[in-house]
Amino acid sequence: MRFIEYMPLDAERAWERGKVVPAAETLAAVSSVYGLVPVAQDTPQPATSYRFADGAPGVLGFIPSVTKPFCDSCNRMRTTAEGAFRVCLFALEETDLRAALRSGADDAGLERLIREALWRKWPGHKINHPDFVRPDRSMSMIGG
Repeated sequence: MRFIEYMPLDAERAWERGKVVPAAETLAAVSSVYGLVPVAQDTPQPATSYRFADGAPGVLGFIPSVTKPFCDSCNRMRTTAEGAFRVCLFALEETDLRAALRSGADDAGLERLIREALWRKWPGHKINHPDFVRPDRSMSMIGG
């Protein structure tokens, strides 16, 4: 199970910073009832994972996307149901892979489009900055 902080990607556009429950607070609440042991992670992950200290099955993950952004190590990309390639949940632009495919792009052409999009990726989503701009798509429209 993963706990992700409430992010400004809601369809209703009702997100408020005051409604965010920090991942550290959620981890502390769960840890106060169940002993947790950190899981070693060899590669960057959006979630910091924990197993139950008593050996019970399952892993819990905590994703601090608002209170402790991990943009510098994020390796996540998405393609929407309409074929729009997104380098970040908070990206303000998308690359239209569907149009490229429909116009006959081969693997090399798609790779070029994807690489170009990745080179344009900004260093962070700016949720914690005054110039943050909320993306038009909600999380359910992105596939996050």
